Amino acid sequence: MDGQLEADRMASEAPPVQIETETGIDTVPGQTIPSVVSEKFISVDRGVVIARALDKLFDTGQRVLAGDVFQYICALRQVESARWLDSLVELYDPFNPDDETVNVVKLGPDRRTELLPKLRKSIIETATAANYIQIGQDELEKILGAEYHQGFAAEVDLKEFDFHLLFYRGDVKIPVNTTSWKTAWLIERPVEVDAYRRLFIGLKLKPVETRVAEIMRIEKISREKAEKRVKKIRNQKMLEGVSEETLHLKIFRRIPKSDIEILFPNAKIKFNLFDKLWLWIGSGGSTIFAIVMAALKFVAAVALSLFFVIFTIAGAVGAIIRSFTSFLNTRTRYMAKLAQSLYFHNIASNQSVLAALNDDAEEEDIKEAVLTYALLLRYGHLGLEATKIEADRFLKTEFSIDCDFEIEDGCRHLRKLGLLVADDAGAPRIRDLEDARGHLEGLWRAVPTAA
Repeated sequence: MDGQLEADRMASEAPPVQIETETGIDTVPGQTIPSVVSEKFISVDRGVVIARALDKLFDTGQRVLAGDVFQYICALRQVESARWLDSLVELYDPFNPDDETVNVVKLGPDRRTELLPKLRKSIIETATAANYIQIGQDELEKILGAEYHQGFAAEVDLKEFDFHLLFYRGDVKIPVNTTSWKTAWLIERPVEVDAYRRLFIGLKLKPVETRVAEIMRIEKISREKAEKRVKKIRNQKMLEGVSEETLHLKIFRRIPKSDIEILFPNAKIKFNLFDKLWLWIGSGGSTIFAIVMAALKFVAAVALSLFFVIFTIAGAVGAIIRSFTSFLNTRTRYMAKLAQSLYFHNIASNQSVLAALNDDAEEEDIKEAVLTYALLLRYGHLGLEATKIEADRFLKTEFSIDCDFEIEDGCRHLRKLGLLVADDAGAPRIRDLEDARGHLEGLWRAVPTAA
């Protein structure tokens, strides 16, 4: 047992191994990239946390009883998780773009308007419980203005969306291969960039009529021009067929902060400086030169023969076609990079996002509840702040992770379970192991009747 615990500790202390993959530099499966700042997320599996808590925070004679308490905590949270997911899916169904079931009752605009804020609130609660952190508007604008590293850039108009949800978990640095002007954009070199270990995005387009009225008001143009503008935007490749009635949800892994823009469906690809110069020198410059030379040849050849006139015009047309083809090839290369970024980094979409967030929330709640209960039994007499410090120290010592442990969340879970109660004087009291097991057993027996 001690040998296995020591092996687990050594594995957790080892830095993540970097390997070359088809998507660039990646990490060996089962290893996480540590956050550069303390985070609320506990990056250790639930089972490992429970096993280590039993081994380190309880005496030998207490471990069986404590194991029963933890088992009930897990089981009761799983029941709550299943019920919450059912309610989430029911709320999301009218807005699910992947729904393949027959909706007997079609909701009207008023009912949809009423349900959307409830759905949004529930999703935010779930993401927060999973220890995701929301990206505020100021931070988002700062990120959208950052430099790009992948050799291509994009711009996005956030005003197209009714609302957008952006949450992340893990502020990390990852190695990527990139080019720069220092190597004439010809040699790729690995550099470290700021990234999110996990990124959750929720997007809903504004109704067309709302967006048209908005453009008319802001830009002082006619309805006809505003409608044409909106129609052109909504006919973009990535937005084609996207309904204003659906809410799109995505979770990505290991996304550089400067790449957030390319994850939006209305992202517009922008050429970098090298490609602009290459297109100008290799295509645009040669086209202008060909046209000028064609004009001079035309003047000189008019007096000679019709054959020379046709030959000269054909050369100019060929140069124009070559320039256009070069532009399309460059654009295709950019789109291929974009597709690769989306394909290899997408973890879940739409309804599966709800399941993933709900599972993560369950996992985090259980870890917080287990650690808070065990540490309050041991250090509760020192006060809540001292107990939090012990929690941070425990996670650092046992797993080598810097965690800003949410002791308040742990207490909230315990109050909900009835394990943290008020004594006769009104002061908080944690139930001892025997009392806790009996109390939780009663809650578990009541589950079938409460379902």
